[in-house]
Amino acid sequence: MENLEYKKALEAAHAEMQDILTKRAAFDLRLAQLKSTIDSLSILLKETPQIDHKALMDAMNEGSDVIGISDAIRHILSAKKVPLSPVELREKLGVFGIDVNRYANVMAVIHNTLARLEKQGEVTKIGDSYTLVTRESAFRRGLEAALSGKRPDK
Repeated sequence: MENLEYKKALEAAHAEMQDILTKRAAFDLRLAQLKSTIDSLSILLKETPQIDHKALMDAMNEGSDVIGISDAIRHILSAKKVPLSPVELREKLGVFGIDVNRYANVMAVIHNTLARLEKQGEVTKIGDSYTLVTRESAFRRGLEAALSGKRPDK
């Protein structure tokens, strides 16, 4: 009987974690969009933004390194319910706070990142667009890899 209770508790914890991660991704994306809007409007009005961008970015990245393009793509795809093309992802990366101009060929970087994420089983290609594989299946693959002593991204 105890195993059944533990299983229910585990399932509830997984569901709650999924819910929180989904909400966090949506909040992070909205914060990035608002930062971009404030920056753009401030430029148009020739005003200095009245926001501490460093504190905002630190809060968005709390507990992790500065967000990279792979994590940004994961966040963008998790916040969207429809698949996105690489071109759409490029547009969203700018809104998300990724400086796409730092790459000599940002589309090559996006395509390579998507190919790697697809190989790792994190995204799936639908036509010319990509969507995030559900966290439950990604978690299951990660758990299986951990139990086998392998890293899921290798």
